[in-house]
Amino acid sequence: MSNTTLIAPVTGIGAAGVVGPMATAWATRRANRQQFERDQAAKRRADLRDLIDEAAVLLGAGAMNLRVAKEAAAAGEDDPPTVREWAAKVHLLKQRLLLRLPEEHDVMHRYEDVLETLETISRADGREFLDALKAFEKAQARFLEESRQTLISPITETD
Repeated sequence: MSNTTLIAPVTGIGAAGVVGPMATAWATRRANRQQFERDQAAKRRADLRDLIDEAAVLLGAGAMNLRVAKEAAAAGEDDPPTVREWAAKVHLLKQRLLLRLPEEHDVMHRYEDVLETLETISRADGREFLDALKAFEKAQARFLEESRQTLISPITETD
């Protein structure tokens, strides 16, 4: 009987003093890692949101800049520096988006559509210019809608 009475308390002490703290430490580390991953995903989402906001501002100035560029071309002048700077930012924005999203992401496809319409506008004149401008505005709206859907979707650890 003395062996049984000795084994039970020793087992209890071992479980409470060794196994319990080990299990608690493991669970704490796991919870901390999961929280860190959620925090990182939220930071990446916020960074993407800021970049998409910047894209919205740049693209929002698109129609005006395109008209200014077309007027300058019609007058036989070079594009104004502000238009050249805007165009460079629009094209560089794609690289920045690619740092945050894979090339096959729907947002990237919609942004590529915007860039294609800009190329069409640069070659268009007269009525074609107005049609291309409308196509740009539609592509811009699709990009913004796809971006909005991406931003309101639940955050996952792979975001």
